[in-house]
Amino acid sequence: MQIRINPLNRHTTFAASNKNFTNMKKNITLRAEWVIATLPLPQAIKLIVLEAVLAYIVNGYITEIADPQAAEVFATIKADYDAREAKRLERAEKRAAQKAQKA
Repeated sequence: MQIRINPLNRHTTFAASNKNFTNMKKNITLRAEWVIATLPLPQAIKLIVLEAVLAYIVNGYITEIADPQAAEVFATIKADYDAREAKRLERAEKRAAQKAQKA
């Protein structure tokens, strides 16, 4: 796994180079504000939240989190990710439509 940090955009990109990850995303972005949202949590709970975020981003799996504060942080991060993903898909559809019109 390769980790690239871009301090200007305040996000970290993890690139999986293993060919066995065919059904999962190859690149994901772990946003700095998501990590900052976990700072008030105890270390063990913080790790659970970040692992849950990675599982959701990589394969859509929603992890059950028992701690209410941690569950709230995860829900907030999930909502932000879903909104960003919806915008990304909308832009991709617009590009595809424009490309189809030109063809």
